[in-house]
Amino acid sequence: MGMRSFFLLFVACLLPGCVTRLGPRTVVPARFDYNQAIAQSNDEQMLLNLVRLRYRDTPQFLSVSSVLSQYSLEGSASASAEGNGERIWSLGTGISYGERPTITYTPLQGEEFARRMLTPIAPEALILLAQSGWSIERLAQCCVEQINALRNVPSAFGPTPVEVPRFEEFRRFSRGLQELQDVGLIDLVLEITGSGSADERQETWMYVQTQPPPEWAERVAETRRLLGLPADVSRFRLSACASGESNEISIRSRSIFGMLFYLSQAVEVPPVHEAEGKVTGPPVAAGGELDWFEATGHIFRIRSQSAPPAGAFVAVRYREHWFYIADDDLESKTTFSLINLLFAQQAAPSVAFSPLVTVGT
Repeated sequence: MGMRSFFLLFVACLLPGCVTRLGPRTVVPARFDYNQAIAQSNDEQMLLNLVRLRYRDTPQFLSVSSVLSQYSLEGSASASAEGNGERIWSLGTGISYGERPTITYTPLQGEEFARRMLTPIAPEALILLAQSGWSIERLAQCCVEQINALRNVPSAFGPTPVEVPRFEEFRRFSRGLQELQDVGLIDLVLEITGSGSADERQETWMYVQTQPPPEWAERVAETRRLLGLPADVSRFRLSACASGESNEISIRSRSIFGMLFYLSQAVEVPPVHEAEGKVTGPPVAAGGELDWFEATGHIFRIRSQSAPPAGAFVAVRYREHWFYIADDDLESKTTFSLINLLFAQQAAPSVAFSPLVTVGT
């Protein structure tokens, strides 16, 4: 076999083997790397918008609508011969690999997005989350603005209120509700009635024991008193529209935008920004300034500092300071996960918008 024939055979055997294995080999590293990068970017975007709301700045959301990646594998080969009297052959091969991702960003805006952000979260969604293992106390603190006569900082729907909000009784109610649910004396149920999809109807109910054990009788009685429920009724329908019936509990839930505004009050701003009037200070009560961490039920806190935080779960730089959630703050991390879950469920568009920016690298 001549040298040329040998060389061609060598290249023909080498390159196809590499090319046919290129696609499968990219799946595992590319999929998980992109997944991790997008998840981190989503967390940072949500944190940034919470901080923006605390400063009364305009929030903005972009979604990663598509990720396309092109891979290339090119091979080269060379051969030469030299010598004086005795010919010396030399062979050379080379392989180059390239990746060119194209990422498409979609703005979440427009009439449909605004409507979804401002629509109150349905009680059915809260019941499903509670049945899936989410704490009813956390759901009530984040998502419920008022239940019967109990009010949960309703003035925190927008910018920081100047009046001291009411929340103590609601805090006591939500904590008691969680305790009674844990021991099985209160149950939240989503019932579906109707024989087919055309007449299917969903209703949410709360069941309360009328004869609880003696050690829980006082707690059950307090829950009934806070909600104004009769002592001899065990089944109550949860409704967003009060009808005045004795077996009904009126619940007014927050919208996604209202929930974000409410939880943005837990952003700890640098003292210099408060002194410069860049944010509204907390309302002043008889006992001093309101502690928003207390008002939000100790379930969420965003800290701030001038230096990059060590050991942060998620962090963003804004207005020359770092805002972050500590990695060991499990309460805040759990609430942050709930925010992202509700945002994805409630605010995600049903129809994709046109791309805003497509970046190819």
